[in-house]
Amino acid sequence: MLVLQPEPVLPNLEVFEEGDVVVTFEGSIESWLFFLGGRPDNIESIHPFSHTEMVFRSLEGELMLGGVFDGMVNSALLRERIKKFRRIAVFRAKAGPEKRQKAARVLSGWLAKDSQVAKAKFDYSMNYQPGRTDEFFCAGIINEACRIAALELPFKSVALVPNELTRQIEVLLGVKFDKILGIDTIFSSNYYNHILSWENDQIDKDRIEFSKQIALYLMAQYEQGWRLKLSDGVHLFANMDTMPKIGRAQMSLRSFQKAVFKTWNRLSRRGELEKLDTIGKTELLATICDKYREEYFDLADAAAVGNDHQQLHTAVLAIP
Repeated sequence: MLVLQPEPVLPNLEVFEEGDVVVTFEGSIESWLFFLGGRPDNIESIHPFSHTEMVFRSLEGELMLGGVFDGMVNSALLRERIKKFRRIAVFRAKAGPEKRQKAARVLSGWLAKDSQVAKAKFDYSMNYQPGRTDEFFCAGIINEACRIAALELPFKSVALVPNELTRQIEVLLGVKFDKILGIDTIFSSNYYNHILSWENDQIDKDRIEFSKQIALYLMAQYEQGWRLKLSDGVHLFANMDTMPKIGRAQMSLRSFQKAVFKTWNRLSRRGELEKLDTIGKTELLATICDKYREEYFDLADAAAVGNDHQQLHTAVLAIP
């Protein structure tokens, strides 16, 4: 039987206004990888953030959160959407309500079903280009809406320090990461006021920590030359004009995580974890991960890896 979780105590929704920028953290393995990958200065952060959306009002007057999520330009009711996150922080531009509302209405116009922007592809390079509307990612679409409304851009570009995992993602996507918009850069902005923070206490902290440790394990394995096997199963991107290899890698990663969690959960039910401290639990989790490593990973040939990187470099140079 499923254990029903109580509803989280939401923040006062009347505090939210159109044009507010909301940065979030879900706590999934994907959000940890986005946060940890390429930003070594952030690894010890107590309050990570990995995503952003904007507040606007629907035609019915409902407060909404919109932007790019689930791989597309999307929106959902604010009171329902924020329940999905472990934590959020809300920022408001130091500008008149007219400018902030304009940014929100630019976004809501893009979200309309008859909008060409609503059909925009996901920008895997996460390289914000002002004026571009055929491809978007979460921070890019918010920056663009703010730019059109003559607001200071909430997110600044930061250098991405490549590691073996991000290099392999470059190969799978056929893109070259250079700079990305740092979600946390809004915290240092003098133009955006930090209005409120909220944490969802109903989301299991242990499960979030478990996802973090899996992400760290994955990054460590890539540094040692291991690579995820691409799943042969049906995946999210199978029938979409996007990046099927990433979809297959994501399926493999989720299967690996599920297998590890199943063993971890079984040991927990037996009481095996009660006598372990934090270090002991971390070491046990690594042992369980190692048990499934050869099932879900291949040890890549160093020459082949180097060839992949060279092919990517050549392909990027050829882009006009």
